[in-house]
Amino acid sequence: MFEIKYRFAGNYTENLKAVDEMTLRYEFFLGSLWFEKDDKKIAMDWEWIPLLDFALCLHTLCGHLDKQPKGEEVFDFTESDATVSFRREEDKCELFTSFSDSSLMMSFPEFQEAVQLFCKKVIADILSKNAGLDNNRVFKKALKNAGL
Repeated sequence: MFEIKYRFAGNYTENLKAVDEMTLRYEFFLGSLWFEKDDKKIAMDWEWIPLLDFALCLHTLCGHLDKQPKGEEVFDFTESDATVSFRREEDKCELFTSFSDSSLMMSFPEFQEAVQLFCKKVIADILSKNAGLDNNRVFKKALKNAGL
């Protein structure tokens, strides 16, 4: 089973009702990520990955791949030159990065399911720890634009 795991690097207790989009997506909710499939793992234990932005972008990227039987989408980390690539070949999806020799292969439906679960969990965790964020119009618009 393919899984996307994460850990927040810290808690954010600031009033987020009026925070702007750039701050919300890139300065808050930083942490680490792991992609796991069976006994293989690609770790990004960097503690500076903007997890909300990654979730929103990953959801959009998955949607693009869903519309084509063959294709590739790349997530570029703005904080470094690291990339994560997702290549779809019919019902298969391969995940590989610019910083690891490992790659992970899964079915495309398995990839879609993992992305949906990851996005829902990240957003639920953020909302549960940040009272008032659900009233932030920028946050609501970002979720809507990503189809969440």
